[in-house]
Amino acid sequence: NRLRNTYVSSRYAGQFSFELPFDLTGRASAGYEQLRYVFPDRTAAGYVRRADNQYLFGGSLLRRFGDSLRIGGTVAWVRRVSTIETGSYQGLRYGVQAEVIP
Repeated sequence: NRLRNTYVSSRYAGQFSFELPFDLTGRASAGYEQLRYVFPDRTAAGYVRRADNQYLFGGSLLRRFGDSLRIGGTVAWVRRVSTIETGSYQGLRYGVQAEVIP
């Protein structure tokens, strides 16, 4: 059962960063990820080969503190479509983001 969540992933993503006034940095991002699970999942209908497709669109706003630190927030809309009913979802994700630049 430990190996049940083993999958092969293909991911494509892009990000656009731009400088704003007041030491702010804005970011827009978009991505697509496909997850192909190695082992079949057990469902009410029997064993099913699971594959998930995930789409992500988001943005971040960060403030610079010195030359090597940025702190801010991020918001993303995520949609995951799965071949098993309980694996699909969509909605907003948000959080705090920190970045250290060497």
